Amino acid sequence: MACDSPEFTNVSADVVLIEGGPVATLECTSGGEPTPNITYCCTASNGIGTASNHTVAVDVNYKPENVKLLVNGSTVCKSDDIRITCSADGKPAVHTYRLYENEIPVSDGDSSAGVWTRKYLKEGKFSYRCVGNNAVGASEKIVYIAIKVTDNSRVNFPMTICGTQDEGPYRCTAKNGVGRPVTKGVNMTVHCKC
Repeated sequence: MACDSPEFTNVSADVVLIEGGPVATLECTSGGEPTPNITYCCTASNGIGTASNHTVAVDVNYKPENVKLLVNGSTVCKSDDIRITCSADGKPAVHTYRLYENEIPVSDGDSSAGVWTRKYLKEGKFSYRCVGNNAVGASEKIVYIAIKVTDNSRVNFPMTICGTQDEGPYRCTAKNGVGRPVTKGVNMTVHCKC
């Protein structure tokens, strides 16, 4: 998380009021990461005696922001797990996360930690929407992924050898979209039956 020191983004100018006139609104807005606390100080003075001071601290709460939704893979072997993690900043802290897969609530997982594990048996395109909640409100993030499922099947490629004309090097390459293809070379020698 990036940190920025507090700085004022909007501060009211000095105000002169007439007694019994309209009420003045003073504004003090600041920015920074994490969000700074703002303190207001009020001083009452009429030139007689010591001025009275009173400080008021304002604690600003805000709904979740910076929602992050991470999916740890999009190509898996059949029945493998994918880990889905959701996180967000908020004040007060986010107390629950909800995950939706293609707009259907996902119930298995740890909604307070924002962690789910999904097992895939079929390929497809999926949308994941995570909603972070705190006492102030909710925010969400959506990601779209395509899941490709492989089953680690053994593939045989039978060859018919007819004679010495089929002698020579052969190369077999296997690829399934996961990682890099693998290649194995063999040399075929045909002996004649005499």
